[in-house]
Amino acid sequence: MGDELSKAIKRRFNIGTFHTRYFVGQGIDIGHVSGTLSHFANFFARLESVRDWSKDDGDPQLLTDVPDNSFDFLNSSNCLEHLNNLSVTLKNWIRVVKPGGYLILTVPDEDLYEQGIWPSRFNPDHKCTFTIQKETNNMWSAQSINVLELLARHTQWVSIEKIELIREFFDDRLVGVDQTMNAVTESCIEIILRKLPHAPLMSPESTAISTVNFKTPRWGGLGDTLCFVAAARIYAQRHPNTKVVINEGKDIVEAYGDDLVQFDPLDDHPVFNPNFGNRTKTSSPAKNYVGCFLTSMGEPVFDPPALELPKLRPIDGLTPRAYVALQPYSGFAANPHERIAFVQAMVNVVRDRLPGYPIACVGHPNTPRDLDGVDYGHLSNNVLTLLSVVQHACLILTPRSASAHAAAGYRVPSYIWVPNDGENWHLDYPFWDTVRIPFDEGLDVARQKLIDFIEALREIRKI
Repeated sequence: MGDELSKAIKRRFNIGTFHTRYFVGQGIDIGHVSGTLSHFANFFARLESVRDWSKDDGDPQLLTDVPDNSFDFLNSSNCLEHLNNLSVTLKNWIRVVKPGGYLILTVPDEDLYEQGIWPSRFNPDHKCTFTIQKETNNMWSAQSINVLELLARHTQWVSIEKIELIREFFDDRLVGVDQTMNAVTESCIEIILRKLPHAPLMSPESTAISTVNFKTPRWGGLGDTLCFVAAARIYAQRHPNTKVVINEGKDIVEAYGDDLVQFDPLDDHPVFNPNFGNRTKTSSPAKNYVGCFLTSMGEPVFDPPALELPKLRPIDGLTPRAYVALQPYSGFAANPHERIAFVQAMVNVVRDRLPGYPIACVGHPNTPRDLDGVDYGHLSNNVLTLLSVVQHACLILTPRSASAHAAAGYRVPSYIWVPNDGENWHLDYPFWDTVRIPFDEGLDVARQKLIDFIEALREIRKI
């Protein structure tokens, strides 16, 4: 990466608010490598002084020994992507800024810098990638950070003044090139935050100082494991100074590629809560199945929590967003003759309405291969294979199952057939296009609802 701070200074010099609001008073510049803000202090008349902070001064995540409310502003150019704990980092950065002061941050945009390849080929030290906001099923990086979601966790202390994608002199034709290495191209996400004048008091955040072990009875299926891991990650985000260890979902935990939650069989530990994920009929304050695990962890649930899953690479032989995923059967929806006829009818609708779109079956290798027009070549015992097939599909057909939870986690539009047992609230996830069909509605109604769903998705260009 080139001298991004110098390029930013040239642009900011022509923006009045950097002279009158942002670079005013005493500041601290975090993580300088090729240039420091102090070199340009004379160009901003109201900038009094800048303290340069590099790794030689200590961990930039902690800013140890820097008192609260010390600076009028904090500037950081392309530093966050090199750090492991963004929540701890932002809290400490906010802590050292005075109430009413500003944080001016830049991070690389994943599509302009990493360009679809992770780990980063241009800077292997990058711990994550950034995008302003994407739906989960449009993310390609296993370590993608949605900036809006990251900042939303800190709005009790700061307001968002500005988020902008900067692409000065960026040439879309230069594929596979680190354009920041030239003298003029500036490509990044610029973030400006204002610390609230009456922000709650903050104590210095540290790295993990305590450990909590969540051990479940080994009774659940894949859907339970997905929700358990997701809930543990939410717990860890809410408690950034806590090391969270769980005994299920090793492959899934490792697929996230971070240390937010760690796996250990916990063979010598007692079960934390024997009623972990306790299912409740009809309704529940847990809101959905991730909420069941969160409440079991002692966490409050106010709104239906999202199910966030690791971003995986597409499966060879399947073009992302150009195929339909199918889990034909599950425990309650096994395959007696009437269920086979139901699923075949839905498959036929897809073949008629989406010609040329393969229908990829997901599930265990022993899944019955009793449907026409279905590709069974991706059945696998590997949970990450199932998740990848679901993540990159444009649509999934499934009963209430692990695949339905996975589709919710990746925001994949879903057509789901469900029983009338009062427990379908388990799938009440936010930001998810879905149609649920009770079995007793009849085949003609189910067929028409699938047709209408496909056409609605076409109208909003999700197919």
